[in-house]
Amino acid sequence: MVVSVLWAGSSFFTGAPIFWPETMALSAFAVSWLVKGYAYRLVFNAVRGALDR
Repeated sequence: MVVSVLWAGSSFFTGAPIFWPETMALSAFAVSWLVKGYAYRLVFNAVRGALDR
């Protein structure tokens, strides 16, 4: 995430678009949020329940 933010910040000097660095930063944030909230347990249990049928 830090690399993505620095990459986006460098676009101020280079004039490059920041779509991809911003996308990667948001994805990294989303994954970290889901892991911190233990959402993977909910998904894992739902998948396991669906496969057990």
